[in-house]
Amino acid sequence: MSVPKILILIGVLCAIVGKFSLVAAAFRESFRRGLRVLLVPIWTLIFIIQSWEEAKQPLLCMVVGLVLVGSGLVMGRDELSQDKNVAQVYALLPFIFGGRSGSTPAPEKKEETPEQRHERVKADFARDAADLKAKYDALQVQWAGVKGDPARRAAFDKEAAVYAELRKKVEAEKAEAESPIASISH
Repeated sequence: MSVPKILILIGVLCAIVGKFSLVAAAFRESFRRGLRVLLVPIWTLIFIIQSWEEAKQPLLCMVVGLVLVGSGLVMGRDELSQDKNVAQVYALLPFIFGGRSGSTPAPEKKEETPEQRHERVKADFARDAADLKAKYDALQVQWAGVKGDPARRAAFDKEAAVYAELRKKVEAEKAEAESPIASISH
């Protein structure tokens, strides 16, 4: 196990101990206060402010844990970005420090190669061209029902504008899909 992972593990454990010590201190004052601190993150802050003497040691333990986790993440950011288990650590942090639980960092987006981009553009073009054909057929049917009705004409004009935008997009995709791979830029 590497040093960053050890720091993160110790930090998470320290933060968990601090959080549970804080909850225990709140339960010692009253059952209601303990439930509030356990279940509602803002009450943790309120408890810390109102009961500083009981809360300062658990808070210190939580802060030390946070510093250790942060240090481990900074030290091993390259190594840890490849580790899928780090997402579990990220998922624990909001629970420990209050806030939304279950949030994980966004995965890094991998750069696509020119060949992959060309294949994606060709697939997008095929899909959008089929949508364009279906939209054109629907507009033909809709146009037949307009017959001087201003409301229907306004609806038709809106759909025709959407069709025109889609057509521009399809034409651009067609040009890119038909171009050689080497000329496709990011």
